[in-house]
Amino acid sequence: MIFYETGEQVRCDVIVDRIASIQIVTTTKELHLEEAPSKFHVRAYDAKLNEFTTLDGVPINWKLRGLKKEESTSVCRFIPFTQSPYKAPAGVAALETNGLRGSTVLVEGVKTGSAYIIVDLGDTYYQVS
Repeated sequence: MIFYETGEQVRCDVIVDRIASIQIVTTTKELHLEEAPSKFHVRAYDAKLNEFTTLDGVPINWKLRGLKKEESTSVCRFIPFTQSPYKAPAGVAALETNGLRGSTVLVEGVKTGSAYIIVDLGDTYYQVS
């Protein structure tokens, strides 16, 4: 609780829940060569499908994979926000300075082909139940 000089009391409730599922959200399903990178974002939900307000500061493992499970890919790549004209969302910049990725990444096409973008929560503390 915070007390101001006016004597008023301000109260804030914080509700913390377990992440039950995550989902990748983007406006782009197809990347084109030599175009600006596209933003991909992770949303998290509890068991009742309530969306988490934020994933700021939560490290996310983003991976690129070819169409066959064992196949790696080089048709697209992740671009750090510091190497783009975009401003990093809150919490993402701090993670990137430590070599991690957050809930939003930039992806650009490198050559023609197909790939999967896969995410999981990096720390076992945040693992989906």
